[in-house]
Amino acid sequence: MNRGVVYACSHERWLGETLVSAESCRQHMSDLAREIFITRDLHDGTQLAGLFTRVVVLPEAGHAHRPRFEAALQTGLNQAILIDGDTLFLAPVYELFDVLDHFDIALAAAPQYFSPQAIHLGVYDLLPKVSPALPEWNGGLIVARVDDAFRRMVELWVALFR
Repeated sequence: MNRGVVYACSHERWLGETLVSAESCRQHMSDLAREIFITRDLHDGTQLAGLFTRVVVLPEAGHAHRPRFEAALQTGLNQAILIDGDTLFLAPVYELFDVLDHFDIALAAAPQYFSPQAIHLGVYDLLPKVSPALPEWNGGLIVARVDDAFRRMVELWVALFR
């Protein structure tokens, strides 16, 4: 099985933490592939050498935050942990792939309703009130069986996002 971890980065602000995350992944699960989708302006082959098994340089990101959609659509992996660069691996998490024995995709619940920054900015005042029992899904940690159905879902996600 072709498994691994997929990162996406399109801003210098997040590059450092993405490299730290990838290093933590390499320390705890060195046998997994590690891919990064990165914009041309951030590409530095020496900085990425040895840390990633595949580097995809994109002309620009489809979204200002990060090229997460391109990464999800273009990964060469069959099973992937698509993860934001601000997440550290403190131990191996191979069991995340076990979820794919039963489901095509799994996401973590979003902690946004507990974010001090979002509370300070009044973000939640603009959103409909939803019970904490029905959390928003966190796109920063997705475990997926990457197949045609997954790619169709991502394409629909892109269309709805735009």
